[in-house]
Amino acid sequence: MLFGKKTYRARPLATVKASALPWRAEGLLVLVEHARGTLRWETRAAGPEGTSRSLVLGDTPLLFAQADEYWCPTCEKLLALGLGRENVDQRVLDALRQVSNLVDAPLASAVETMSPLLELMEDGVYLVSRVPHYPTNGEGQPFWALSRRLQRLTASRDWYFSDMGLFRLAQGYPAFLLPTEALARCDWNRVEEYRRNIRTGQDLGALAFWVEGFLSALLDGHHRATACLLEGAPVTCLTVMRQGAVEIRDGNKALIVWDERIPFATMPKEAVRLLEAQRPWTISKGSPASAGEEEQAEPWAADPRWDELKHAALRFPVAHAVAALEIVGDTSDERIERLFGGQEHGAPELWLILQALIASKDPRAVKLALRVGRSHWPDLWNDAFRFLGTVRAQEVEDFFIDFIVRDEGQHPWLEKIADDYLAGSAP
Repeated sequence: MLFGKKTYRARPLATVKASALPWRAEGLLVLVEHARGTLRWETRAAGPEGTSRSLVLGDTPLLFAQADEYWCPTCEKLLALGLGRENVDQRVLDALRQVSNLVDAPLASAVETMSPLLELMEDGVYLVSRVPHYPTNGEGQPFWALSRRLQRLTASRDWYFSDMGLFRLAQGYPAFLLPTEALARCDWNRVEEYRRNIRTGQDLGALAFWVEGFLSALLDGHHRATACLLEGAPVTCLTVMRQGAVEIRDGNKALIVWDERIPFATMPKEAVRLLEAQRPWTISKGSPASAGEEEQAEPWAADPRWDELKHAALRFPVAHAVAALEIVGDTSDERIERLFGGQEHGAPELWLILQALIASKDPRAVKLALRVGRSHWPDLWNDAFRFLGTVRAQEVEDFFIDFIVRDEGQHPWLEKIADDYLAGSAP
């Protein structure tokens, strides 16, 4: 297909094995050349506030983001909904929908089948994979919870764990969703139809573009994602992720794709040229974040089904859990026993496992917190006690009573948690 005087083309560069990617599904690295640049990031200085970026489709901003001028990867970003997909050219939306419906197409043929989408991109190197996303925003809220007022989202960053002497980084990856249209446009009849499909075992796909940290923009499939939310299931999105992290080791350059290292020497010169000379952000003028300043902060809350969506979102883990699980890896009962038995360096790893189990709502979290509370590692007690203070169960009440009797005032801050819990359980 011609674009200007040059021919658009996309070609596979390498297959990235599932074990190298946090979501454990195979990925395909693709080089895109002479594309339209219709789907792109635009960036601008935002005065003393730092840097502002817009994810733009055609002339329509889909998302707004703001951070410091260095765009620190471990800092939370401010995000807002753009003007909405309804303002995008219908032909472009048709191209997105065509790709979004390719639920069962082999990834090996993705370059050809995704051509309508890839041609909309900017020139660059992209990873394509089918990624299960939680249909929430990583904060325990439905993915729809985004308005045209900037709001801070913890899932928008890589995650450092620095307590307990740890300095461990959880690198972000696609795990949660951001909408590109408002909940007011949701057709509940279509949602119910998709829910029926899920109950019959049908796979529903969607289309996403990795944005930042653990967040992806939902380009197509809002009704399908809503159905998955209400049914308590992740939604698998055909996801496009721009790549550009370059490592130099012993004078040799390589592209880093999560746990995969792809040497420049194995890639075509066109890909190397783009990676070495890439300008990731298109510079533009203006301040798009002002477009929605008059909108109420939570317009979604007026929807009559919002409470149902919000309750459904509580079944999914939050960003903190996903980050902790990425670092800690094995959370099996066998490993927990090894840690308690001193076969591994116990306290920091147990702390990470406790964080992961709590945030992912694993029922084993209560058992582990009780065991930690009775252990010889007082550094772990604060988090265990705070969590147990939120759990109403007879075994937790018995634990707090026993602790107060045994402690005899040695840990007054923990006794306060226990006292407050027991006061709340009194008739």
